[in-house]
Formats: sequence, C-alpha cells, structure tokens
Amino acid sequence: MPRSYPIGKKEVQDFIRHTLPVSSTILDVGPGAGVYSDLLSPHGYVLDCVEIFEPYVAQFSLLKKYRSVFVEDVRNFDVGTYDFVIFGDVLEHMEVSDAQRLIGASKKCLVAVPYQYVQEAVYGNEAERHIQDDLTPALMQERYPALNVILSNEHYGYYVK
Repeated sequence: MPRSYPIGKKEVQDFIRHTLPVSSTILDVGPGAGVYSDLLSPHGYVLDCVEIFEPYVAQFSLLKKYRSVFVEDVRNFDVGTYDFVIFGDVLEHMEVSDAQRLIGASKKCLVAVPYQYVQEAVYGNEAERHIQDDLTPALMQERYPALNVILSNEHYGYYVK
C-alpha cells in the first residue's frame, strides 16, 4: 500500500536525525505517499526516490517532495551511490535474494517491514503484492543478518545496517 504502518515514525525520524548528517545523500525506495520526505525534509534533508508505479508520482505529488524521482524497479538501480537508503515497506515485495542483494549493495540503510502480512495487488499495481508475507523477527534475523533491529512490535519492525 502507498501508506505504511504509523507506529515508530517519530523514533525513526529521531534516529536518522541523530545519526546522519543533513548533507547525506538519501534514497527513499518505494516512497508511496512520501512519508519519509515529510518526516525529514523539514529538518533540511534532501531525498531522492525510486518508485516502480508511475501513477503514484502524480497521485502523491512526489515531484514536489523529492529532488529526483526515478520511475523504475529498484532491482535495476544502483543504490550504492547513496550514503543511506530507506527501504520502507519494500523488502516484502521481492524475492529474498533480490532483497539481500540490495541490502548488501547499500552503504547504510533503514528497512521497515510488516510481519506476516498477506497482500495482493492494490489499485492495479502488481508490485504491491507481498512475496515475503511470512516475515517474522526470527526470519528477518535469519535472512538479513547484516540488519540490526531498532524498533519492533508484533506487527512491524525497523532495522538498520
């Protein structure tokens, strides 16, 4: 969905503000409605984004929220050119091997995922389908050992590399 779980956004905002200089290059992958831009831009951060579903660009005014908007599949994008990559509600939409490769290619990243959440296509967007709908804290640790949990509850988790 173009909107994510609301719990923890303030804590994530504080974490980023205390660990990343404002001059950092930041890529928001799958920005949906642009929540991370809304959280960080008022504090001086400038973000780019990669959005796979072109209708979201106009629907959520992404061109007004991000310096650059790339309409493409992140699996074909070089995330390694950015200091920090935000994968907010993204990993569950791709195969484990693709997600592992993207995390490995990132210098530093934030990953936010819902746990055990089945979802089909939304608004005609097949990319919204959850492929990893079995995620749990234990599976996150097993599949993504480079990530460290910063906040988690029974429904959702935030991780950093």
